[in-house]
Amino acid sequence: MPYMLTILLAKTLRELHVLWSTSLDWASIEGVRPDIVVAEGAERFMIPVPDDAVPVERDAQERYGAELAAARG
Repeated sequence: MPYMLTILLAKTLRELHVLWSTSLDWASIEGVRPDIVVAEGAERFMIPVPDDAVPVERDAQERYGAELAAARG
């Protein structure tokens, strides 16, 4: 039941915008300028389906290696 998560977040956060869509609405995100964006998607909308064999640590290092190194000091 997706509305249960919406209720929990609405009670927890000062402001909540919920968009029910199969894709991110970048214009809305840019207009609101949120601190956090939470996106949830069903596997049936993912092409291709993610491969669980890819190590998350390696992927993070390849994508964000410079930022991770800078954050460590």
